[in-house]
Amino acid sequence: MARPIQLWIPDIGGSLLNSSVFSDVQRAYLAWRGETSVWLLPEPNDLRRWTDTQGSHVAVAAAFCEHVCVYHVGENGYVYGRGAALRFPDGRVDSLLSTWLNAEKLRLIQGRPLPSGIQAQIPRRTPDGVRYEEVVYPFGAVQVPPIGTAADSETQERYVVWWMEPLTALFPLGSDFEPLRHLAAMQEIVQVSANHPRDALKRAQILMVPYVQEGYSRREDAWFLPTMCERGKRDGLQWVVREVSARAKISSSNGFSREFTSYGLRDAASIDEVLASPGWHELLREEIPVRRAWGPIGLFWALLLNDLEQRVTYRSCERCGWVIRGRHGKRLCGPDDNGECYRGRRRQDQRRSRDRRTTS
Repeated sequence: MARPIQLWIPDIGGSLLNSSVFSDVQRAYLAWRGETSVWLLPEPNDLRRWTDTQGSHVAVAAAFCEHVCVYHVGENGYVYGRGAALRFPDGRVDSLLSTWLNAEKLRLIQGRPLPSGIQAQIPRRTPDGVRYEEVVYPFGAVQVPPIGTAADSETQERYVVWWMEPLTALFPLGSDFEPLRHLAAMQEIVQVSANHPRDALKRAQILMVPYVQEGYSRREDAWFLPTMCERGKRDGLQWVVREVSARAKISSSNGFSREFTSYGLRDAASIDEVLASPGWHELLREEIPVRRAWGPIGLFWALLLNDLEQRVTYRSCERCGWVIRGRHGKRLCGPDDNGECYRGRRRQDQRRSRDRRTTS
């Protein structure tokens, strides 16, 4: 069973979890109380928690500047959070791990000149509440060092990594070489996983730290809201009522093991009755274990760990080298892997079939 993921995506540039920022991130984790947005601000401030048209916010004093959006990835692969439908393909994470593992073959990694700075909107306290001020931070101030220097350039222009769609929205404006190291490590692990799944799992558990940690989320965030994203609000609520009316346990595949009767919901027969019940609100408030992931690196480790725990098999396609995911013994790309390879193989099979009919 896949674990839900609580995903923290940095927007400004602090996606690298080095020793100089790790303690600040830990403080942010401790300060978070379910807000949609977390601010790490490098100057003294009297902001703490507030709500506005952009969502609910918490601010934490830190050595670097960062704005973080918090998302909730359910066991169904759907993502709940502000702008999730724009940041994740179809509002889901299902295809992202395969895209990430094949990023080089898809030509999603580019080097671009290092910008002079990052423009960001930073909250400031005012007598009337909070306003957002436009600020430009130099790259060094937001912990994004360059990945290299152009050797053939007279100006020795420095470059950062740029990620193409569909990974663009997951990474800050530019990133250093750290994601590339993690990508290489994951590619090595998935190759090992085909024949040595336990070794692959142990190695992933070691290398995912500190980008993936244990955390807690309310059932509402980790299960109910991603379910609404998948089924639609009305259908999702009707599904809940059917479960209640049947007086059955919620399926373990949805992260539940406790009977509805424990929450006094056994006699509920309509959506309104469920939503008005104190037991329903108690169920949604209950905290359950999740994987807390920092940035896209954390997301990909968490997704890979979920697959390895479920004994999902990875290997390279024997025809094109694409990293493929599927049942044990799968050797070639299917329609959901490298489409070009799959279609080429089908055309080749059809030609062979015609040739056999011609010669027979």
